[in-house]
Amino acid sequence: MLRPKFLKDNGTIAIVSPSSSISAFPRRMGRGVRELEKLNYSVMFMPNALHSRGRNGPSPEEKAEDIMSAVCNESVDLVMASTGGYTSNTVLDLLDFEVIARSLKIFVGFSDASSLLLAVSKKSNLICFHGPTLLPSFGRPNGVEHETLESFLDLVKGVTSSQNLLHTFSRYSEDNLLWDRDVDHSNFFADHGPIAIRGGVAEGRTIVSNLDSLISLLPTEYCPQFTGAILFIEEAGSTTSKTIRNITTLEQAGVLDKIAGLVVGRTYKYDDDGHPFSVDAYWEQLSQKYNIPMVIRVPFGHTEPKLTIPVGALAILDADKPSLKLLENCVSVSH
Repeated sequence: MLRPKFLKDNGTIAIVSPSSSISAFPRRMGRGVRELEKLNYSVMFMPNALHSRGRNGPSPEEKAEDIMSAVCNESVDLVMASTGGYTSNTVLDLLDFEVIARSLKIFVGFSDASSLLLAVSKKSNLICFHGPTLLPSFGRPNGVEHETLESFLDLVKGVTSSQNLLHTFSRYSEDNLLWDRDVDHSNFFADHGPIAIRGGVAEGRTIVSNLDSLISLLPTEYCPQFTGAILFIEEAGSTTSKTIRNITTLEQAGVLDKIAGLVVGRTYKYDDDGHPFSVDAYWEQLSQKYNIPMVIRVPFGHTEPKLTIPVGALAILDADKPSLKLLENCVSVSH
């Protein structure tokens, strides 16, 4: 895998909108920009990033133009999704993945932006980052959560393999991601940490995605290579039945027979069936079919604070601890 160039101090972050429109959330947008500027980063909105087509962001052609313009701009260090949505896969056929590979730019996003990250990882052979985006994380009412920021900066500025990426946080929030009020706040709950459903150790490259986004790529050329991989999946606003449907789709596609380990994100606004038919009981049942390390309730994706997890990095998952340690740097730290 190719390693992108590290995010330098006083670097420039380009904002693109590969999924939903963000024009209806000026306060959240402004807060996000101020948070990044407080860190001494310059923020550059690409020309079409504020365009909208109903709930969607720019047209596929405009999205592709923004992404490729950011990639080709020598002053840009990092390409960040503004938010999630549903339509980032519409841009994939319009991108020049050879140019993206040569640029060695950092790509970061989560939720529906997972489609873009997985495609760049697959077609450009470039390590990407499943992590915070402008509105949901940096635009929070009281600013970006310090744990979110620490995990993100450690990776994009050059983390060492000795660190455990599966940090445990003392609390979590399930607030709506895109509300846009003058005064708002976050509600937090106690976080008791990840749970190992099946122990063991797995070594492989990381695949990290929103589950719906991953399912949408299964029959395409942008689908990841699952053999020997450590698969990270997370959901938003899902239900036990929907989880079972989507995981069954992965089973029927042969994915769970190929992967070396499975990590499941903390649920966000989840409608669970409850004991004895809860989603946790389903993971227990699934673990009896597949003899692979399995960890659930890991704080990445639609939760705050959130971990940044590299996409395409070689790592070791130890479910018994649980821990994830990199076997390589995810960015090039040479000047």
